[in-house]
Amino acid sequence: MKLLIKIITGSPSYIYTVIIGLAICWLTLAPKPLPECEIDLFPGADKIVHAIMFGAFGAAIYVDTVRMFRSINRVGCAISAICVSAVCGGIIELLQSGMQLGRSAETADFVADCAGAVAGSLLAWIFFVPDNDRLKCAKSTGTTDLRRVSEMYHEAFPPEEQRPWNDILDKIKSNNPIFSLNVIYFNGNPVGLITFWNFNSFVYIEHFAVDSAFRGKNIGSRVLKKFCRQTKRPVVLEVEPSTCGEIAKRRIEFYNRIGFHSFPDFKYIQPPYDTGLPPVELMLMSTSDNIDLQNVTHRLHSDVYGKN
Repeated sequence: MKLLIKIITGSPSYIYTVIIGLAICWLTLAPKPLPECEIDLFPGADKIVHAIMFGAFGAAIYVDTVRMFRSINRVGCAISAICVSAVCGGIIELLQSGMQLGRSAETADFVADCAGAVAGSLLAWIFFVPDNDRLKCAKSTGTTDLRRVSEMYHEAFPPEEQRPWNDILDKIKSNNPIFSLNVIYFNGNPVGLITFWNFNSFVYIEHFAVDSAFRGKNIGSRVLKKFCRQTKRPVVLEVEPSTCGEIAKRRIEFYNRIGFHSFPDFKYIQPPYDTGLPPVELMLMSTSDNIDLQNVTHRLHSDVYGKN
């Protein structure tokens, strides 16, 4: 099932809706879509065929809509798929009647179309779980998960930008009231992390990283967008300035696309995490373009880095 979902998810946008829609049009509106033959079927067999066709069409619309918009409102997508598939069924019945193709165009056919649309869309809703629903960000104290997260953490950040890992674990164990570590899960496996501090007037993301094997799948942007939506206060983070190179520029552009504002003219220095490490010149970014940067700097230096 996971392999099938992966194949479906990677297909071109609305490809299944187009293919099944064209097939339905050919089978219902073409004068002779299939070779002539006599087949004795049980009464009402044509109604079952109608239900299957528009059930497949409803399922295709649902799957393609969820894939296209990465929608978390799966119920809304299912309702839309039912409505569109049923309406198309009604249009097909009207066209069949007007074109005088010699095929039934009864109310019972339209009822079968609607029943199929409902069944197909609901089955797709049950079995096709989009990436959004397989992507979670939650607290974790599991030893195995934290060990993998530690590896990602040390791989993603240079030593001068790393809080000692034991310090992070101590804060988790002591239930620090303003510090949190969330693990990003994809298909139940840890693929990233986000550490953040809850202050009264803003939330500070100290570290945010996704496993290099899962980059380019929009995991980071989707997690961060959801995090910012759920946070009722401005979100603040530090980045290397664009003068540090192409990677720094791309990272800033990534945060800009999500809705962060840059403050390149505000001079900001990250204090060293530990003795022997140098201070680092960084740039502050925030989801608010009207945030008090002096207050942010004071809070970070005093509460995050312990510098008075």
